[in-house]
Amino acid sequence: MKPSTTSLFLLFLLLCVCGVLAEIKDAHPLNLVNDKKFIVQLSVHVTDTAGVTLEQTNFLKALDLLGVPYKVITQYTLAWNAIFLEINVDKHLLKARLELIDKIAGVVNIFPEVVSPIGQLGTCHCLRLQQEHTFQYELSVSTGPRKATGKRLKRQDPPNVDQSITSTEPAVSKHYNGYAADPLSALKLTGVHTIHQTTKLAGTGIKVGILDTGIDYEHPTLGGCFGPGCRVAYGYDFVGDDGNTPGPRPLDKCHGHGTHCAGIIGGMDPDGPFRGVAYNVTFGAYRIMSCTSGASDSVVINAIEMAMKDGMDILSMSFGAWGWAESATAAAASSAAEHVAVVVAVGNDGDKGIWTSGAPSVGYQAISVASINNYVISEYYMIPDIDSSYLLCTHNIFLNMH
Repeated sequence: MKPSTTSLFLLFLLLCVCGVLAEIKDAHPLNLVNDKKFIVQLSVHVTDTAGVTLEQTNFLKALDLLGVPYKVITQYTLAWNAIFLEINVDKHLLKARLELIDKIAGVVNIFPEVVSPIGQLGTCHCLRLQQEHTFQYELSVSTGPRKATGKRLKRQDPPNVDQSITSTEPAVSKHYNGYAADPLSALKLTGVHTIHQTTKLAGTGIKVGILDTGIDYEHPTLGGCFGPGCRVAYGYDFVGDDGNTPGPRPLDKCHGHGTHCAGIIGGMDPDGPFRGVAYNVTFGAYRIMSCTSGASDSVVINAIEMAMKDGMDILSMSFGAWGWAESATAAAASSAAEHVAVVVAVGNDGDKGIWTSGAPSVGYQAISVASINNYVISEYYMIPDIDSSYLLCTHNIFLNMH
């Protein structure tokens, strides 16, 4: 851990980037709740290793004495002191059993297992304006040996914008090593490019764990390999393509979302000018989403624990589901944030109003990150002989008239 550089790269990452229950349900109807599997949070802090071990042992002994039929799935000890259980009782007996468990010494909370929908991945929209046109940079993700390429896509206009009002700026004719638009534009707009030019800060020695859909580590921009000595040196696939076949290689095969995040954080095109924010970081790829399903609470917490075991300095989580600070993933992320930097996307539901931030981003100690899609184009006109200043909004174009 290098405190002198970590704080700067935390700021950069922000640019990229959610009691006993009387009724077993989740606040968001899209979240799937398993009424047999529960995460029981215990009280001893994870820094007290011996205390955590003793408390978990005593808790399981208490379950045996109560005669509650259970199966231990996972015991969490690094990021969070908790036990993931399957409780095998009929639904009409479940509330009574949970009330008994809640009275065991050291129990802080009991969480039902929740699966977040795949659609709750975070988004990052990077639009590059060139004269009247909008461009997007697209990384090739085809199989086999390949090279990162830029592709000029169809013009995309913001909705309801009066196209008769256009920019008077001269056209940018320069092309960048085959890129249709400047691949450094986002870095320039955010000031990261200046940091790259004036300092030697590039993330060297920093480990960033990405909990997501995996990383396409075969892509040359992300190192082209996986394992010791590679850019993506750590990681694990907790789900497999079908959600039930975990394995050692966390390749992003289906969505590209984790690859997208990794490119922003630390990509480096060996054949072109593209650079991510911290282009010398070492990655850990922790695949928590399959091709067809979202991430369950237990898998997220498993990934947090493995990332901490692997020595990650920063955890990046661009996903979530509607929840509260007391949700299981939020509580675990907050606990982990006492030891490593945890950066989490707020979610994609801000247009629906307040109380829509997602867990784990609402964890008390997590760094919660949001972005704004601004479809309003600001233009300024100097008009003589007008004494007052006022703001006129017409056709979604703001005109500042003086």
